[in-house]
Parts: sequence; structure tokens; C-alpha cells
Amino acid sequence: MNKKHYSKEELIESLKQMKREPKSVSLVSAMCYEVSISYEDIEYYCPICKQNSIYSLRTSPGQLIQNLAYIRRSLKNLPFNIVIDTSSLCQNCGTDKEPKLVFTVDCFDCGQKFSWEITTEVEIDSLKLLFLKPPITTIDVFSLASEVRQDELTTVNKVIEYIVEHLFCPESRAKVYKQIG
Repeated sequence: MNKKHYSKEELIESLKQMKREPKSVSLVSAMCYEVSISYEDIEYYCPICKQNSIYSLRTSPGQLIQNLAYIRRSLKNLPFNIVIDTSSLCQNCGTDKEPKLVFTVDCFDCGQKFSWEITTEVEIDSLKLLFLKPPITTIDVFSLASEVRQDELTTVNKVIEYIVEHLFCPESRAKVYKQIG
């Protein structure tokens, strides 16, 4: 049975298991090929001002926009509340702002809201770590940032750190790290 949601306890237990036995986690490197894109530009529709903005796919905002549909679909499958603010991608609303995706999360422990952001395509690839469901036994490391993708033990620890830092508010992190060991 493929569960859509999982509990905080299931996640923490999985992170504990990963920490205790990092060699039990399979690190795979599946090379996925992207479809060749024949167009040069991508369009962003702003839900705030209802305007369209057009960017080259070769720009930072273009790369962020290209991944938005995937991110929005995937966020709906998470068992905690997380919303994304894309207003900086609008050429009208985001004037003089750095292009970024701002995520606001209800802490998976206490429910307190906290935010973090993504500004690069590499960070978007790491975002895939949040979509792993417990028990976490396999991690595709091919597209992860080089600081995450290192030796087996370091990689598992970096994955644990990424998940904790992005799902738990600063106040809850110490408690979660203590539970994990």
C-alpha cells in the first residue's frame, strides 16, 4: 500500500535509523534525461497582479519557473502545511527583488511558521529530499548539490540535516536532533 502521508514520529524514526545505520541507506545515482526543449522562453503568470512575465530559460528566473509546476504538485503530497511565494518572479510585483521561491512551512513539530528560500536550480534539485517518505531506504544522489553528495556517511548525514532544517522550525530543531541522536 502506498501511503500518501506519514507522521512526524515515522519521519523521526526513519531519520534515527538512517543515523544509526547509514550503510542501510542505498545511495543510487539514477541519471534522468530531460526532454530537449525547443523553445527559448518561459512564461510566468502572476496570481497577484494577473500579469504575464516572459524570461529566457537560460536565466535564473527562467530556471525557477520551469520547475514550478513540479514543485506545486509535489508540495500537495506532504503531510504538513507548506506554501510557496513566487511573487519575486513577476516583472511587475517583483521589481527590484532577487528572483527566488520563498517557502513558508508550518513546523512539523510545533506548527510554528518559518520560511526559507530557493534561488538556484541546484537548490531545486535538493528540494527532492523533502519528498522522501519514511522509511527512507534509498536516496537518488545524482542531482544533489556536490556539498550533499560526498562519501556515504557524509551524504546520509547531510540528507538528515537538510530534512530537519527545512521541516522543523529553529526552536524544534535541537529537540529533533536530540531525538535522532
